[in-house]
Amino acid sequence: MKILILYYSHTGHTKNAADAVAAGIQEAGGAVTMVNTKDFDPAVIADYDGFVVGSPCWQKHFGDGPPQVDEPTLASIGKLADSSLAGKLVGGFVVTAETKGHRTLAAIEEAVVAKGGTKFKKGPIGKAGSPMSDWKGPNLMDEALKQYHDFGKSLVS
Repeated sequence: MKILILYYSHTGHTKNAADAVAAGIQEAGGAVTMVNTKDFDPAVIADYDGFVVGSPCWQKHFGDGPPQVDEPTLASIGKLADSSLAGKLVGGFVVTAETKGHRTLAAIEEAVVAKGGTKFKKGPIGKAGSPMSDWKGPNLMDEALKQYHDFGKSLVS
């Protein structure tokens, strides 16, 4: 199974989570390509069996609405043709400094389902960073990284 992981990482935490997911995929015998949102070419999706999205839990404006998927990730998903994810395994995972990552994961699911993905697999929501700050803050704990790794394995097995 070939899986594309699309991720955006402002402070490096989501990249660390994506690395753990990729390691799990590879350990289970799958092939994986990781792509940062700024380098995403939607034309390549046809070459993959699965599409997994990693996002930080993003607050657009302080105090303005619920946390959501960051704009670079939504813009990248938006570039996909409407049915380009049909029949593919799709999934998502989130890194958050707060406790509302489930909303971000639901927004990822909604975005990929709108592009034809029907087999959505919910991944971990790990805690890292510092709320309302560009400061990197604490890293993901080893226990959280194991959850991302196990999620990657589950995508292939």
